[in-house]
Amino acid sequence: MRRVAAEALLRLWTERAEIDKYRDELSALEDVLDILEDVGFYIEAEQISAEVAHNHLYHWIRLWWFAGRPFVEAHQKREPPRWDHVALLYYETSVVEKRRMPKQRKAEVDAVLDDVTLNRFLLEECDLVIDRAEPTKATAP
Repeated sequence: MRRVAAEALLRLWTERAEIDKYRDELSALEDVLDILEDVGFYIEAEQISAEVAHNHLYHWIRLWWFAGRPFVEAHQKREPPRWDHVALLYYETSVVEKRRMPKQRKAEVDAVLDDVTLNRFLLEECDLVIDRAEPTKATAP
């Protein structure tokens, strides 16, 4: 799911295409966002804390939020409440991140991730998932 979502976003960015062109491929991104949406809902409903979500998911929350944000915003023009808990999840876990950061580095949390960072993240997501999917080969002793 993450690999397919990352590949679709990379194609979308590379071609500077309209989101509708990759609607089918971007359905995997919807799945990623749906999971993050659920976690954000659990935070709002006080079923889990922002600290727990931060501890387990902050790296992916931050990167998928910035990578998928144009897609989210495009959907929210037609359906405003769609994935609104993803934004809440990002902001709530970023508060936790700021508390843990040294004072001189707190501004890094609010910094928008640049295209180079997001591109590298999406490429890593492709490779990570592909590597996990490949069976390991047994070698003779």
